[in-house]
Amino acid sequence: MEKKRLPLTAKTTARLLACLTPQQLTEAFPEHHIVRLLELRARAYAKAGGVGPDPNFHDGSEAMTEAEASDQTAAGTVPDAATINRVAKLLIDAGIDADQIGKVEKVRVGTYQMLTKNNAGEAEIHDLDVTSVVMSPAGAAEGPAWPVVQPAAPVVIRHVHVPKPRTGPLKVAVVLPDPQIGYWQDPTTGELVAMHDEQAMNVALQIMRFVNPHKVVNLGDFLDLPNLSRFVQLPTFATTMQAGLDRGHLFLAEQEAAAPNAEERVLLEGNHDYRLLRWILDNARAAFGLRQANQPASWPVMSIQHLLRLAELGVQYVDGYPAARYWINDRLNCQHGKIVRSNGSTAKAVVDDEGASSIFGHVHRIEMQWKTDHSSGRNLMAFTPGCLCRVDGAVPSANGAASNAGRPVSRFENWQQGLAVVTYLDGDQPFAIEPIHIHDGRAVYRGRVFQAEVSLTGEPIAAVSQLRRAA
Repeated sequence: MEKKRLPLTAKTTARLLACLTPQQLTEAFPEHHIVRLLELRARAYAKAGGVGPDPNFHDGSEAMTEAEASDQTAAGTVPDAATINRVAKLLIDAGIDADQIGKVEKVRVGTYQMLTKNNAGEAEIHDLDVTSVVMSPAGAAEGPAWPVVQPAAPVVIRHVHVPKPRTGPLKVAVVLPDPQIGYWQDPTTGELVAMHDEQAMNVALQIMRFVNPHKVVNLGDFLDLPNLSRFVQLPTFATTMQAGLDRGHLFLAEQEAAAPNAEERVLLEGNHDYRLLRWILDNARAAFGLRQANQPASWPVMSIQHLLRLAELGVQYVDGYPAARYWINDRLNCQHGKIVRSNGSTAKAVVDDEGASSIFGHVHRIEMQWKTDHSSGRNLMAFTPGCLCRVDGAVPSANGAASNAGRPVSRFENWQQGLAVVTYLDGDQPFAIEPIHIHDGRAVYRGRVFQAEVSLTGEPIAAVSQLRRAA
């Protein structure tokens, strides 16, 4: 039998065939489609719960004789080549691609007779072929193939050791800048590659545990959300949002475990976090503000507060970027920031613009600038503690790029990793800021070396754990 050269035959009919013999494959399809059909058929059988070899399908290891194939076709368990090609032609003529097909409900292939009269008035009988396919579109029954974003997976927090709360008038706050939690997905392996720096985040948690703070302040750009950016979209971002939400929730839970006596834990909105609201307003305005049914006091379901489960963690979300401010005391505010200057001059621009002392993020650099107000004599300062994201090109930026294979190109930015510890008195009282620089998963603070206990992928490093236990 001559092979049919239908361009979509192999892909389209793979969804329709209950079983096929090797003989029918070679009769009905071009050779280069056969291997793909075998793979799809085996995958469909396994997904349906089949265990072991498919009893209705021969993979070629056991050749089926023509007599056996003929018997199965006659019994109706295997469609013949003519039936396969009639169904395929119907779908091709209708412009239906295999990826559009979800579940096939019914396939009907048959012939019926129709009676007409010719020009002489005589009755003529015509044989007509009928082919019909009843199907549901992809995603109608099983749900959409694209992953649906859900609230972050909840985390159980266990406090292994709870230190005594600090006493006395002096209080301590830990300030964490820009982790930009998110992932690339390797186009070849499917592996998730972090934009945040697991080692820098781990060191920050160790220092937080060491200082036992009253307050924890996240300066914003907590999530990266690259797939909601107005910039060029890469397919490697497309399905990573859920993983970023889950890791973000986990990092906040880790902060609670590291600082169990913290009276307040705060997350400021940054421009990257604001991407979610802006995307909704630009692309799905009708969904703005939607809440769970009969929960008028709840956060909208498409909000950072809801997706990160902030209420469950007791985290205060300060939204309204770029105006959002959180005051550690009456003299020092925290903000994400919007000003960017070159050559280390951003802090100067912020203190000139703000008219108050500020700790800000956004620029991923460590800078500090003091000034004296001429009219009041007040000393004002602006300080930015750097970032907790990767600085090697993994974070999309104006200077970064992806290779043709879809992977980030390694390039070190003029960024520095770090955090800040603030000692302060409540009210209109003094404060002191201690910048802490992190490099290659290590930081030196108050006579101690803090070394990351995890790798860049977040896996525990046994050697570091053993060294710490020995110390």
